[in-house]
Amino acid sequence: MILRLFLIRGPSGVGKTTLARFLAPNSNFAADMFFEDKNGGYKFDPTQLPQAHQYCQGLTELAMTNKVLVIAVHNTFVKRWEMEAYYNLAREHGYIVHEILITGERYKNLHDVSNEAIDRQVNNLQLWKGN
Repeated sequence: MILRLFLIRGPSGVGKTTLARFLAPNSNFAADMFFEDKNGGYKFDPTQLPQAHQYCQGLTELAMTNKVLVIAVHNTFVKRWEMEAYYNLAREHGYIVHEILITGERYKNLHDVSNEAIDRQVNNLQLWKGN
């Protein structure tokens, strides 16, 4: 049994969520989920980002503990260190990590992230450890 973790990264609006839902329909997680209410509403609070990422990591770890075959995490992951916790969890639970970077055409993003914020994400994106 091969256990797989997909880390899907890239700026807002490039299709991370769509790909995650395709790869892992029942086990795809994002920090954005922390800001969603039960009715599907979304209220972002930047002061709660650390809690949102802890929440996402917790969901991922729970799925790994339950040996879910395919898990997809879709965050911007602008800096490589932002994925470190997921790599550690994967090692601990025996998952193979597939890192996917999506760039290119921007679509309407789900949370109305401004073009300026997306431009910052693109300009700060680390492609590998050397940059």
